[in-house]
Amino acid sequence: MRKSHRWIWTSAVLACVLIGVGQTQADLDYQIIDLGSLSQIISRSLGSGINNQGQATGWTDTDYAQQRAFLYSNGVMQDIGDFGWGPAADTYGEAINEIGHVTGSIDGARGFLYRGPDDYEIIDSLGGYACWAEDVNDHDQVVGRSTDETHDMRAFIWENGVTTDLGTLGGQYAWATAINNSGQVVGYSDADPDDHSSAIQTYIWEDGEMRSLVPDGGYGAAWDINDAGQVVGASSVDGWPCAFRWSESEGMIALPGLGEFEDEAYAINNSGDIVGFGYASYPEINPHALLWKDDELIDLKELMEPTGWNLFEARDINDQGWIVGYGHNPEGKMRAFMLIPEPASIMLLAFGFLAMRRRRPQTALKSCHETVKNRATTEHL
Repeated sequence: MRKSHRWIWTSAVLACVLIGVGQTQADLDYQIIDLGSLSQIISRSLGSGINNQGQATGWTDTDYAQQRAFLYSNGVMQDIGDFGWGPAADTYGEAINEIGHVTGSIDGARGFLYRGPDDYEIIDSLGGYACWAEDVNDHDQVVGRSTDETHDMRAFIWENGVTTDLGTLGGQYAWATAINNSGQVVGYSDADPDDHSSAIQTYIWEDGEMRSLVPDGGYGAAWDINDAGQVVGASSVDGWPCAFRWSESEGMIALPGLGEFEDEAYAINNSGDIVGFGYASYPEINPHALLWKDDELIDLKELMEPTGWNLFEARDINDQGWIVGYGHNPEGKMRAFMLIPEPASIMLLAFGFLAMRRRRPQTALKSCHETVKNRATTEHL
């Protein structure tokens, strides 16, 4: 968004389950694909990014107890290599752009940009020991986080072999999580140079300037930004984080949640569809993969239960509404999944006929801060 790679075909990689649960239960149908694993022993994988061609990336276990970044394309999961770091290296795919280029990290020490077999670049740190690449746009600009010479964690943008520090909101640390095709970057940063733990705020960086999305205070993290400049993430004042959507015109708006507990929005496509996860109750061991469309919440975990899948997190969504994430497949193995909307479902979505939803009309949406303040008040009663 390597040097050594291998291809693997398994029945699990090509396994597709079509869910059609009937209009009395849900008006949304998905095909679910198990992306498989490169290990026959541990057999785990996690999906983190998808493009409009249906190519996906993430990481998978290998039979040698490593985690490896993968490219999933045309029904095949491919190990994209160790980038010259040796067979013991762990690599993690985080994002994929429309050209099919993948970015991610190597042992948490350096980032990478993979363009194809034997065609990659190593993303250097800002002078420290650690570097994680998190996202890549269609211009091969990469963002992430890195330690500098003083071992502080800083947000960076990488382009044409140069890693640049994006600065902070006034504190010591910053993380960059996503970049759109206009070069706008989002993430989170501490804003107080004297208190690094209590002033983490969401930000947007553009034209060389970083500014807070919540200048009146509050904690939060921005996880994604689309090409329209809409931002999603999680924010909190004094309580559980709530998922939010932010834009210049709306400000920060709370998205509907499963309950009174944690919800986070991970990704937003160019149609404004959002995916993430949330908890219906506390303490709940596993989260629910979630989809928000037109401010309506669809519990993907509940929706896909008839297939035997247990979907934990939805990590990314493309402009056609295809979703990647991870969960337990019917055999109880943690696997990367891909959800593909059926054509009939797309028509129903266009007209808003959704069951299994939790709707909060736009006029009733509150600011994210007001929502989490109300949650905190309820928790303290």
